[in-house]
Amino acid sequence: MRLQIVNAKDTPLSDDEVRSIVEIELHPKVRQWLITDMSENFEEEYEAYKSFFRNLPKNREVEVLYAK
Repeated sequence: MRLQIVNAKDTPLSDDEVRSIVEIELHPKVRQWLITDMSENFEEEYEAYKSFFRNLPKNREVEVLYAK
């Protein structure tokens, strides 16, 4: 598989991809570097991320790229 850089506004993430992002963000080694507070509740964060990505195409202030 080749590395791809994808614009999340053009190519929506699947629920499994969002789940993977939340798993990474909640890892203790990653959390120590985050500048924003996150809940330790996986399902709460997962729903928040799904909502964020669902609404992303309408958000003119944010661009999100992700690697596959």
